[in-house]
Amino acid sequence: LASWDGISFEDQRIELMREKLLPVRKDSSKESDFYFKSVVTGAELVEKLTQEPLNLEPDDAIQKLKGSLIGRDGKTTCMVFTLSDFGKLRGARRCVSRIREVATQECSLPLTKLHLGGPAVDNAGMDKAGEGSLLRLASVACVVGISISWWCLRSFRLIAIVFFTGVYCAALSLAIVK
Repeated sequence: LASWDGISFEDQRIELMREKLLPVRKDSSKESDFYFKSVVTGAELVEKLTQEPLNLEPDDAIQKLKGSLIGRDGKTTCMVFTLSDFGKLRGARRCVSRIREVATQECSLPLTKLHLGGPAVDNAGMDKAGEGSLLRLASVACVVGISISWWCLRSFRLIAIVFFTGVYCAALSLAIVK
């Protein structure tokens, strides 16, 4: 889900983001080349609800979508992205980075005004935080492990054997979990 301060039905940046993130597929292009397979906006859903078979009045359609894809004011909207199989394979971080890149570079949106949410954004944030924590903890564990090994073994050769065995076991356990 993507939104920004001041987004409304008339905001031209919605279509620009759609164009940049969902390029027109030519016969030679494959769907697997794109991170996203669809983008839905509040304006698009209002248009669908006002057509056959429902034929709702625009105000009624907006009323039904308030609180989900349309804000309580009836004018604010958002974009809902669906990841393609290629996007899922490449990972949430790359997909979220692509949205941020297009928003800031192509649509001239300040990153502080852009609001993203949803499982892909949560996963990207958790990956980034987990990676940072892992590096900090691994460096501390390495220093403590080498210190204790030196205190107990007093031999660089034995320390190297213990250290590389520990690193190998840690990598193997991560490989098994994944």
